[in-house]
Amino acid sequence: MTREQRLRQLARAALIRARGDVLQAMTRLDADIIQANEIELERELTAMWREYALRRLLSDNLADLQSEGIIARPKEEPKYKDRTSRPETWAHSRVRDMEERAKAQSRNYLDDFKVNGEPIGDLTPETVLAKADLLERDSRFMRLMASGVPPHSRIRDYITKEEAEQRWKMAQAQPPQPEINARQSRLMKMLVRSRDLNEEEYRHAQDRVRELKQLTAPQTWDSFELDVLARVMSEYEATHE
Repeated sequence: MTREQRLRQLARAALIRARGDVLQAMTRLDADIIQANEIELERELTAMWREYALRRLLSDNLADLQSEGIIARPKEEPKYKDRTSRPETWAHSRVRDMEERAKAQSRNYLDDFKVNGEPIGDLTPETVLAKADLLERDSRFMRLMASGVPPHSRIRDYITKEEAEQRWKMAQAQPPQPEINARQSRLMKMLVRSRDLNEEEYRHAQDRVRELKQLTAPQTWDSFELDVLARVMSEYEATHE
């Protein structure tokens, strides 16, 4: 059994014991993983965020070492060697627009966005993800309850207590979203790794940009993907002038 399969087994067992209660299952799963005392399980659990955590730890300490004069700060260089000698590319233009949009719409979401009345910046990821799971479940249940009921009618006049209980059970199960999950994972990995594209990847990125720009009704994820592509493409262009 692989580490991934072992984690899946523990997660399913915790959910079954907790009767689908995610918050209760989290407590049980955490206790089970600690009791297993297997470092490989811990590494598998945090694999997605490990590189980000390492980068964050090194960046924080690098800043301290530079301020203490132990490590010299790098000399600042112009972002673009010669702006007048080459036209602005689509990627650089979108990155500039992104920065302008960010300034115009700037809000401190760490403080302004509340979860259970508390600023999201003060909470742990476990608390936030657990709340997100509950909201997704409740949202699915509300849509199921409204489904099939005529407009301006009371739901209880069309759905029995037994039917409502069945729809609640249906809402407990997370619907499969392989395409969305794969897309989200790919884009977030690209941002977190902050890696330079190679020449072939850059060409593929250009092709993907053309596909997305031809969409007649782009969705939120389409716009986000364009922002991600613009970021990594602009880095490639800056180093291959």
